[in-house]
Amino acid sequence: YEDWPRYDCLFQFSGAEEKIVLSLDKTAIHTNWKGMSPGRGRTVVVSLLILLIIAAFGFISYKKIK
Repeated sequence: YEDWPRYDCLFQFSGAEEKIVLSLDKTAIHTNWKGMSPGRGRTVVVSLLILLIIAAFGFISYKKIK
């Protein structure tokens, strides 16, 4: 955060003559630096486990067919 005042965002659109320069303002920029909430982490883990189980059943049934 401490380096933000040193940088600017420059927007140059095709067909436009002027450039738009904005200073970085940490109150106006939304980030995901907080990390993942515990509920979301559980959802990801459960989803991956379900996907792994489905893949295992698919692989086993594929092997039985051959």
